[in-house]
Amino acid sequence: MKPFHKLLRRLRSTRLATKMFLFLFFSSSFVLALLAWNTLGRAEEVYKSMALKDSEIIISRTNEFIDSYLDNVQTIMLQLAFRRELFGEGLNEKEKEAILREYVRSNGSVLSTLYVIPDHGNVVSSTQLYYSILGNPHLTRLVKLAKLNYGAVNWSEPYESPLSQRTMAFVTPVSTPEGRPLGVVVLEIDLNQLSAKLSRLLETEAQSFTVLSAEQSVVASNPQSRLIPRQLRQGNTFSEELIGQLADLPIGTSRMQLLDKPIIAVKSNTNRLGWSLISIFDEASFFRDIRGLYTYYRDAALYWVVLLCVGSYLLSRYFTLPIKRLALRMDRVKALEFHSVLPPESRGDEIGELARSYHAMMERIRSLSQEVRQIEEQKRDYEIRMLQSQIGPHFLHNTLACIESLAFQQKIAEVQMTIHSLTGLLSLSIGRKTPFITLKEELQGLHMFVQIQNIRYGKQIALNVQMSAELGEQQIPRLTLQPIIENAIFHGIVPTGRRGKIGIKVVAGRNGMNIFVRDNGIGMEEAQARSLLGAERGTPSSGSFNSLGLANVNSRLQLYYGSPYGLKIRGRLQKGTVVRVRVPLISRFQPISETVTL
Repeated sequence: MKPFHKLLRRLRSTRLATKMFLFLFFSSSFVLALLAWNTLGRAEEVYKSMALKDSEIIISRTNEFIDSYLDNVQTIMLQLAFRRELFGEGLNEKEKEAILREYVRSNGSVLSTLYVIPDHGNVVSSTQLYYSILGNPHLTRLVKLAKLNYGAVNWSEPYESPLSQRTMAFVTPVSTPEGRPLGVVVLEIDLNQLSAKLSRLLETEAQSFTVLSAEQSVVASNPQSRLIPRQLRQGNTFSEELIGQLADLPIGTSRMQLLDKPIIAVKSNTNRLGWSLISIFDEASFFRDIRGLYTYYRDAALYWVVLLCVGSYLLSRYFTLPIKRLALRMDRVKALEFHSVLPPESRGDEIGELARSYHAMMERIRSLSQEVRQIEEQKRDYEIRMLQSQIGPHFLHNTLACIESLAFQQKIAEVQMTIHSLTGLLSLSIGRKTPFITLKEELQGLHMFVQIQNIRYGKQIALNVQMSAELGEQQIPRLTLQPIIENAIFHGIVPTGRRGKIGIKVVAGRNGMNIFVRDNGIGMEEAQARSLLGAERGTPSSGSFNSLGLANVNSRLQLYYGSPYGLKIRGRLQKGTVVRVRVPLISRFQPISETVTL
């Protein structure tokens, strides 16, 4: 242990640059070794994965070839289904045979033998002479298969045919346009020819293939492939043991053993006939090029060791001192005292970027701190203004005088209604501690305010509200809409001397909740509308309910929510005025069709 402690003491007494060099070199070497080992394994897997994906692409294209092959078969079947003269008595047997033979001749890459089997009459084949001699014991079963699904093309499992050898049949029933059955068309394809075509695409010394049907029968294969052990062959096909292994493989790439030989198998999805294409590779040959990766990594490791040594030295010498100086300067900033700020760094490397970012950050913090302080002061000022100047004395005087007049006239119902509206307004204005209320409560206050004005001016004002029920629960600052309605009455409707209408429509949009207030008063020009929002705060009419003018409402909304929100005014002389109030949606809004009118 003494040599170890002695080494530790010596390391403690060395310079920071030396410590950093040793730490960087040994730690980076260790990390690099781990990464190199891990990367080598990953590179091996990636290489294998790429090889497998390439094989999957080849299999996919082969499947496309098989689908094209099957499309040709189905096209021929549909053509024959419309040749109803083949089932009638208009043509003799030789003429029908000639037609079928011509189909086989022009589609020799697909067809082997064609049969027309009328419901009433003799079977006609494209090779009538051979059929007359050899027959085909499978036709009865194929006719039953065709009639299981009228109007569609059906297919059989592979079988041995006297005329077509190794084959499978496509069958379809034929009927008249009125639906009367005429017979069945049977088309046998040459599976040996299909196997030969697929062999040209998939067969090599280290690769073989097979196509299995939905019932695990071999449709196409090359059982003579060198890749398949003799013990797993059975005549011109595979043994039942091998077929069972291949059928149980999952879709995609799998590893399996053929006796003692490791094999890579790539299985495709089934096509519309339920066929699966399986390509088999010799694993040793499939990944033979991966050995070059090991040589490459060995050479790369030597270069990395040299680069690490040089890089660790440069890092320790070049960055230690500047980082220490930067840390000392940053330590001067205590408890958000922004007087100690680094000057912009002239270096062009990461240290210079760090110093400049730090300088910009401190400047931004100082600026934001000042903005927050100003906003808080303005907010407190607005809150105090609102609380101190909410109720206008002239409004109270006029309302109480109106109540006195109604009482003198013994209009008890109007007196009760007016007193109820006044107390409701006072409750909304004074009896709340929070500056926010629901939109529904704000609209209730508006109806009370309009009711009082209708008592004064003889029911000259009609207020209509359109709003979805859920939007009524959204939060807005108190007395947001009341100054707008008051302005519409006193400056828009009353000067006209006629009955006025005020409509309020509340809709939710992508940018928040929009409240449109429309009146049919005297209106205004665009310059006057702009001046309303730029006017001095606290200058409404002397008989108003509160001292919050339109400019004040706009400022309050922008103070709470930011510049994208607030008021927008549009007007036309002798037509009326529209004020749009935009505020954010406090909660997620789901549109509903219900519309309520308060």
